[in-house]
Amino acid sequence: MKKILGVLVTVIMLCTGMVNAESPILPSTVEGATTVTAADLLELMEEHEDLVLVDSRLSAGYKSGYIEGAINYSDIDLTPEKLAEIAPAKETPIVFYCTGIRCHRSPASAALAVKEGYTKVYYYHVGLKEWIIEGLPLTVAE
Repeated sequence: MKKILGVLVTVIMLCTGMVNAESPILPSTVEGATTVTAADLLELMEEHEDLVLVDSRLSAGYKSGYIEGAINYSDIDLTPEKLAEIAPAKETPIVFYCTGIRCHRSPASAALAVKEGYTKVYYYHVGLKEWIIEGLPLTVAE
């Protein structure tokens, strides 16, 4: 059943432009950040009340469904000043995610946070694709 759901999600993402099949698969790591899985992210959410979860997609993608508690700042909109607003302390744990392994937005955002001196930066490389395949819930903006 998970395989069928995964194929269905991929087809929907391709049809809606959430994933470009011709885009290269991005590296699974960002220097200075810790790469996490869905299970790791759930654990981080339980362990850290101050966790900042950033959906790095454009606002249209965010509005179609996001991980509960996530705020939306695409890599285009994320600046050092915005980072300081959402995570004033450099040791605040901050997770960046996007649609999946072909989305360049979350690694760019994670790299910016590392460059700005944040010490607990997490990169959810597989992102929403894995989240959906695992049957984890999404929140839809009203």
